[in-house]
Amino acid sequence: MKSKSNINRLFILGIIIIICSMPLGYIIGWKILGQGHSIELATLLFESTYKSIQLVGIGVIVLSCFNIKNKD
Repeated sequence: MKSKSNINRLFILGIIIIICSMPLGYIIGWKILGQGHSIELATLLFESTYKSIQLVGIGVIVLSCFNIKNKD
C-alpha cells in the first residue's frame, strides 16, 4: 500500500510540474535568460524553457504509470 501512495504522489508531482511550467518558463526564460536580449530571442527562450519543463512533467507522469503497471 505504501508503494501505491508513492506512485500517486509521483503522478501528482507530474501534474503540478505541468501546471507550473508556464510561470516557471516565464521566470526562467524571459526574466533571467532573456534579460537584455531582443524580444524575439527572449520569447524563444521563454517558449523553449516552458516546453522543456512540460516534458519533464510528462516524463514524471509516464514513470509513475510504468510503476503502477509493474507493481500490479
